[in-house]
Amino acid sequence: MGEFQQLKELPPTTARCTLGVLLSPNGDGRTQINRTLMKAKEFLGKLLNASMSQWVKWVAVNALVEPSLLYPLVNTFYTESDIRLIEAILSQMRCAALRLNQCFVRALLHGPTRLGGLGITSPKHKVTR
Repeated sequence: MGEFQQLKELPPTTARCTLGVLLSPNGDGRTQINRTLMKAKEFLGKLLNASMSQWVKWVAVNALVEPSLLYPLVNTFYTESDIRLIEAILSQMRCAALRLNQCFVRALLHGPTRLGGLGITSPKHKVTR
């Protein structure tokens, strides 16, 4: 239009949304991890207060919540402690959907069925690099 506009300069640690993933030019995944943890806590609160049947909660956790939380992590740099926090919240959601006690042993939840576990795959096995 004949006018010059000065573009605001952003530091390389500032994440920008692309294809549903918050990426920083320097590869820092902290913004995405924080957003994922925030969403996971919000989903957990809604699931615990929902008046849905056990089957509907189970389908919601497996078909909607888990993919929406784990999809962005495939392209994000994170530490093992970061994925443990998300895994703990997802395990709480699964226990709530199955009407299990919140203190249910995670080794049984994620353990193989032939050894007496429930055989539910852990999120850390789904987002391995």
